[in-house]
Amino acid sequence: MKTRSIFVAVVGASLLTITTALPATALTESDFGDIVSFGENGYAPAIVSGPADGTSLVVYADEEIFGQFVDTELGMVGAPFQLSNADTYSSNPPTAEWNPERQEWLVVWEENEETVAGRIVEHGVGAVGSQFTISDSHDGSTFGDMELAYAAYAADQDVYLVAFKATVTVGEGSDCQAAFGVFVNADGTVPTTEATILSTPDAEVCAEQVDNGANVDYSPATSRWLVGWAYSNGANAATTGTVLVENVAGVVTIDVGPVIVGSNSRRVHPAIEHDSTRDRFLTSWHADTQVFGALVDNAGAQIGTRFAVNSVDARGDQRSARMIYDAAADLFLTVNHNTGDDEADPIVQPFVGYWELAGATGASAAAPQVLSDPLVQSERPDITIAGDCVLVVWQWEIYDELTDSSTSGLQGRSSCFTPELAATGATDTTALIGLGALVALALGGALMIARRPRIASV
Repeated sequence: MKTRSIFVAVVGASLLTITTALPATALTESDFGDIVSFGENGYAPAIVSGPADGTSLVVYADEEIFGQFVDTELGMVGAPFQLSNADTYSSNPPTAEWNPERQEWLVVWEENEETVAGRIVEHGVGAVGSQFTISDSHDGSTFGDMELAYAAYAADQDVYLVAFKATVTVGEGSDCQAAFGVFVNADGTVPTTEATILSTPDAEVCAEQVDNGANVDYSPATSRWLVGWAYSNGANAATTGTVLVENVAGVVTIDVGPVIVGSNSRRVHPAIEHDSTRDRFLTSWHADTQVFGALVDNAGAQIGTRFAVNSVDARGDQRSARMIYDAAADLFLTVNHNTGDDEADPIVQPFVGYWELAGATGASAAAPQVLSDPLVQSERPDITIAGDCVLVVWQWEIYDELTDSSTSGLQGRSSCFTPELAATGATDTTALIGLGALVALALGGALMIARRPRIASV
């Protein structure tokens, strides 16, 4: 919460303490600022916060991969910069992971559907060094049909695990769609570009065909990563699986798994987010016309059964969610895109929704709030927390039937709030500040202006 104080009279301050407080409320659409447009022709954005000054990095595709620094109100900091080599192509979202020890990000992406590439981005500088190969093969077989690489950093080991989906040839020449993992050192060097297969216990058979990528997050308490993916077995029934991974002498090693955590008829890759309060994970995925979720403990076991994380909103086709855990408020902050399919629904284009899940249960406490323009096709959102601010970005497109052409790019919105208050059950004192300031002014006192002090709560 940003404040500006010129002078506060003693009488005005005293009156603040005796006024009735307003109850804390979850973030709503009105708590977010205006839509900001940037990254013309860009698509598939991801956003990751970084240093204490509130700078975040947005990475996105425009055939090649680009980066853009933004502040807590999604103001552009400097110009966009290219991350990938010229004349390369990626149709999938790039992602980034912040390294607080080195004050830099590792950006990863699939390139030409055959290589996982990476590059270091330094705070206040931009891309440093050269693009490098993270992985391009498994057991001598080169990759094809690659999708959605994600990275998770282990500060206690000073290493990243990069997880992704790709197709390789195994056994007697059969194709295997699988989830893979490979380590990247914090300095950007790669011990081996040959990845470890994670999603099937028998790589020679590969009966479980992975679709739409693999995701990953890290538990510092147990020094293990959780990798999640969606796959189809031999009966063509789709499920969502997870595996716990350890670093054993620099080798990606399956520690626990695979574990099935829920059915999934659409085979859309899950999001994975670590709950640092309880040292466990929430995974969510798109199934049928909803987004579902399941809790997984730090021993790899599913907690309870799968649940609908967005059952309060039944407007139509739901697409996979992105989320981040807010430890101060004990909430998972979540975004996805949804399409209204009811004739009575005024929103007919894909739109971006934001909602909050209780950390203790994963349950949704309120209906999703629509952040995008309902008349503009908006998809593939991502979310981060920078200081006391929530930032959401997505891709948008408008098709002009008269000219048979499209206009597209990136958009986003931000909301600055105080998660510390939400965590303690404290209250929003906007009205108190206003009343106290008026009295203080009447007495020749002071002016205090509080800017957007709405807060999130369970």
